[in-house]
Amino acid sequence: ERERLIGDITAKIRASTDVQDILETTAEELGRVLGTSRALVRLAPPRPGSAGPGRAAQKGVPPAVGQQPEDEEPGHEEG
Repeated sequence: ERERLIGDITAKIRASTDVQDILETTAEELGRVLGTSRALVRLAPPRPGSAGPGRAAQKGVPPAVGQQPEDEEPGHEEG
């Protein structure tokens, strides 16, 4: 099962040559496989003018724009 999931994710990632699409696909697929409502993929610290990290969120989950992963600790509820 694990190898099939990795193969499926790899095929979706390889379907694009655009780095932003690849990061978004990676975040979406990892979030789906891990059963999370949000996922963030970052290759390196953001630089001025960069496209930014790949992000994904389930429908109905507000975006975490401006938040860093370490800001969201387990059990922390917004609001």
